[in-house]
Amino acid sequence: MSEMSELADKMATEARRLGEVGSPAIEQERALFEAWMAGHCWALSAHWNGHGYVSDLETTGDLDPRAMGTRRLWAAWRDRAALAAWANGQAETLRCADPACLGLRNDG
Repeated sequence: MSEMSELADKMATEARRLGEVGSPAIEQERALFEAWMAGHCWALSAHWNGHGYVSDLETTGDLDPRAMGTRRLWAAWRDRAALAAWANGQAETLRCADPACLGLRNDG
């Protein structure tokens, strides 16, 4: 198995794990997510409560489908950022012989 194929398999495993447990919320990523949403002219339909996105409707026990949509987009954004950071660390450990390997330079 090539190093790139092995990395792809590891990434798939990590992506699955992130889907199962999620990744931590990082304030900088949250701010980027909200800027991205604004750039698309998409309403957040929820507010950040320090732990997640909730709508006022949900504070009374009701479920808000629009807020659920925001949470889904946020989870995808947050987990994809975590996966990219994880993959970057994995790729750097390979010390790719090909400079095109994941767009990284070979410094050694």
